[in-house]
Amino acid sequence: MAKKIIMFVCLALIVNTPLVFADKVFLKSGKTIEGKIIEKGDDYITIDFEGVGLTYWDDEIDKVEGSPGEDNPANEYFTKGIASLMRNDSNRAILEFSKAIEIDPAFVRAYLARSDIYLKQKDFQRAIFDLDQAIKINPGFARAYIFKSIVYAMQDNFVQAIGEYRKAQGIDPNSPEAALDFINRRIKNNLGSENYYIRAVLNYLRSDYANALQDARKAESLGDKISPAFLEELKKH
Repeated sequence: MAKKIIMFVCLALIVNTPLVFADKVFLKSGKTIEGKIIEKGDDYITIDFEGVGLTYWDDEIDKVEGSPGEDNPANEYFTKGIASLMRNDSNRAILEFSKAIEIDPAFVRAYLARSDIYLKQKDFQRAIFDLDQAIKINPGFARAYIFKSIVYAMQDNFVQAIGEYRKAQGIDPNSPEAALDFINRRIKNNLGSENYYIRAVLNYLRSDYANALQDARKAESLGDKISPAFLEELKKH
C-alpha cells in the first residue's frame, strides 16, 4: 500500500532545525527515515519528518528502532501540539506548545511551532517574541531570522525586514530557498490562503517582485487582507 503523506503547519519542524531524532523506520526498500513517531495504528505508523507527517504501512516496514535520549517530558506536550495542528485546532496547539515550553524553556521546536501559529493569526508581537527566544537559544538558526523578516515585512517595517533577511543569508545562504520550498509545500497541500501572503513577502525579500505581486493578489482573491503599504512597496520595483 502506498504511503500517505500528511502535511502539518509547523515552523518548528522546518528543515535544518537542530533536532535529536528519537526513532528510525527502516523500510524494505532500503531507505531509513529518522524522526519522531507521532501515531501508531494497528497496521501503520506516522512519523514526523522535517515538517511532514509520513505514514508507512506494515507491508512497507522492515523494522522500527527507538533511540535513547528522548526522556524530556516536554516532548509529550509538543507531540500533542502537533496532533492538534493536524486536527486544525490551533488554539489547543498553542496551549500544548506553551506547556512544553513551561517544562523546558530551551525547547526551540516549541517556540518555533507556536510562532508559526501566531504569524498566521497575525499576532505579530507574540510571533516575534517566540522567534527571538529561539534565536537566543540557538543564535545560528537562520530560519528563525527568515521568519522574523517576514513578520516585520507584514507589519510594513521593510527596513527591519531586510536587515533580518540579510542576517539569515549571512548564516546560511541557502536559507531563503529552503524557506520558500517549505511554503511551496504548504500551498501545494492547500494549508491556508495566508501562505500566499507569506510567500509574497518572502518573494519580495528575495527580490522576486513579479511573483510577490502575483501571490499578494492571489491571497486577496482568497479573502486574505493584504497591507496596502506592502502593495505600494511592490509597485516601486
